[in-house]
Amino acid sequence: MSNNWQKAYDELKEYINNSPGIEIGTNIICIPSDVRTEFYRLFDKVRLGFIEDNLPGLLEQSYVMSKNWNEAAQTAMDTLKIDSIDMDADPSWFLLDPNDGLMRILLDPLFEVLKGKKDLAAFEQAAVVAVKDGFSRYFREGYHSWAVMSLLKLLSTDKVYYVKPADIDVDASSHVEAAAVEGLEESVPDATETDKISFKHELMFSFLGPNIIGHSASLNIFAAFVPDFAFSESKWRARGFTTKRDWYEMSDIKREFGGGNLWPDLAVYTGEHKKELTVAADFSRTAQPDIIIEFRIDKDWYEKEGLETVKRHYNILKPKLGSFVVCLEPVSEAALKELEDKPALQPVATGVAPEATVEGAPQLLAVVAGDEAVIKPPLNIYLLSVGYDITRLNPIIEAIIKAQSEPKQAATGNPTPPE
Repeated sequence: MSNNWQKAYDELKEYINNSPGIEIGTNIICIPSDVRTEFYRLFDKVRLGFIEDNLPGLLEQSYVMSKNWNEAAQTAMDTLKIDSIDMDADPSWFLLDPNDGLMRILLDPLFEVLKGKKDLAAFEQAAVVAVKDGFSRYFREGYHSWAVMSLLKLLSTDKVYYVKPADIDVDASSHVEAAAVEGLEESVPDATETDKISFKHELMFSFLGPNIIGHSASLNIFAAFVPDFAFSESKWRARGFTTKRDWYEMSDIKREFGGGNLWPDLAVYTGEHKKELTVAADFSRTAQPDIIIEFRIDKDWYEKEGLETVKRHYNILKPKLGSFVVCLEPVSEAALKELEDKPALQPVATGVAPEATVEGAPQLLAVVAGDEAVIKPPLNIYLLSVGYDITRLNPIIEAIIKAQSEPKQAATGNPTPPE
């Protein structure tokens, strides 16, 4: 392993020692303006050198991600005539310039070394972990966002809208004040046409509206995209829900599935009118999505975690058109085989009937419960080897197109409309 970064560190230390105006100590950092440019050139050389020496593979993956993300973003801005695509600062820096985004992670750790709080060995050990963690978060968010931008393109989106729920002007650290606003009621806002797209994470808000609502010119429908972080953050009840969508009670979900790991990476809702899509969840209910999308970045994700989380999210929300797992790397044969395999027949009451044959739904199983046979369909889950090939997301679009041309189906499970 190369130690160029340590040579760069020695060069930085020598510069500091030869520049009397620079003062870096336990409680002070003073870098005069006349030496600041050279100081930070050497400082950055250490940080980038460390990543190049220790984690070159992450940089290579980052460059590919950055290239594909920026191409998708520029295409969207040109096509939709939008002014900006907003993201949280850290992933935004990473996607614009991976070197800059990853180096920023090492700013405080390297200053701790210069202050004498940490030696180089401790820095090296902690820095590798910090960069890997940061890379994982930024890369994952970048891939999610790339996929959404690609789906907007495949839908021939011509306009985008956003929903602005009422802000909660509450100090989130105050449990008393935060508890006081939970369960309050607010009217559902309208969707407003916008000249920007936002992937920012909101820390606290009244109820959940989608990050993006796009109008599909080719299908003449609206599609709303709701990320995972938003579902559990809603604090208020929304007044004026659409009755054209089915709703699950949060209390029922948590009673059956517990309080953790409830939400997929992305939920997609479609409708003929944007008013149908302005709220996906509030304090007490969540809407049944048309599609849920999970993202898998690592090559060995199936060996590490299998399909349990994917199946869990599918069973919680019961998406009408199915669940799609978008994979950066080729899907393993073992994962494909698991979804192809028929589930084992388990007696519920008096026994199990033979495999049923139902028109339009092969591989359905009939389970006998007393004298009554209950049809159990296979899981409607699809694994997609996508990489950065936008055309490999077409099965998601095809599911939406097919649903538009068919009569509306009754919702699965037991969703309840709002009162």
